[in-house]
Amino acid sequence: METDPQYISLLHKELTHQLRPEEAEMLKVWLAENEQHRQLREEIRMSWALTTSTAPPETGEDEIAAELKRLKQRIHQVPEQTSRVSPFRWQIFYKLVGIVLLLALAAGGWILFRNTDEQAVVVSYEHPAGEQAVQVYMLPDSTKVFARQGTTLSYQFADQKRSVYLSGQAYFQVTRDEHHPFQIDMEGMRVKVLGTSFFVKAVSGEPLEVSVASGSVEVQYYGQYYRLGKDDLLRVFPEEDPRLEKNVDPNYLSWQHGKLVFRQSPFHEVLPALERHYGAVMDVENPQLLNCRFTGSFQDPALEELMEIFSYSLGVSVEKQENGQLLIRGGSCQGQGVK
Repeated sequence: METDPQYISLLHKELTHQLRPEEAEMLKVWLAENEQHRQLREEIRMSWALTTSTAPPETGEDEIAAELKRLKQRIHQVPEQTSRVSPFRWQIFYKLVGIVLLLALAAGGWILFRNTDEQAVVVSYEHPAGEQAVQVYMLPDSTKVFARQGTTLSYQFADQKRSVYLSGQAYFQVTRDEHHPFQIDMEGMRVKVLGTSFFVKAVSGEPLEVSVASGSVEVQYYGQYYRLGKDDLLRVFPEEDPRLEKNVDPNYLSWQHGKLVFRQSPFHEVLPALERHYGAVMDVENPQLLNCRFTGSFQDPALEELMEIFSYSLGVSVEKQENGQLLIRGGSCQGQGVK
């Protein structure tokens, strides 16, 4: 598969946040066409990060050259029956790499030529699945990050900016600093703040989400800008326009503060809240149970504790399936209203 240099250029503009609205829409359509386009975009993003971030001490010029060689091969994959590569294509590639390196140098990256003592340190955190539900990190500026399982983030504080790249789900309590804006980058989106508390979700295959608990944030998504205040929620579904709405769900961030609150809530709202809180998958055998209402307030409850309460108040039984899913059997709406 050959890649049109036009889209390589658009990917470069995306990385440097220079996309015009019409270019952003063009790139969005191209990325939606197939998985190979999205994979190429991720590899270019990683190569860009290698040239604009501080390389670890063990990363030398040979490793960087190898990364650029791999990127070159992905940008222009030659079919098996083709034995000759157009010089024009190679010129485009080397020109693009040159632009990337020049921009990195102009921005102060200097990874090939500067002493590491003069550079801002890039630090990465990874919170793998299977470990404790929430991991708390304190960044050098005293910003606190609550990361869920499966989250990876890296930060770099330099050039008057505090910059974080995120994959996964995390709640940020950002220390205010008007002279050093705080920004978070994820797939196609950038969030910029001064000092506030907010949640960001960037999970592959799921909608992008930004929810503000206090203060305000600015969100840039493919050339579109949104200003979010307290209780605003921006949700972006694949191949759809972003949706800005008020977040009225009291349990949206229950995983972060540990409190679950239900006030005559129908069970079809209770189950998604529990799934989000515990990272579990649940289903009911009796569809009528979804219309039952439940009342209760809990602080850091164990899942087993809530299942026992449901068994008592709704007359259900809970079985764990081989795939790990919880199946809720039986039940009626009599005896509900646990407080």
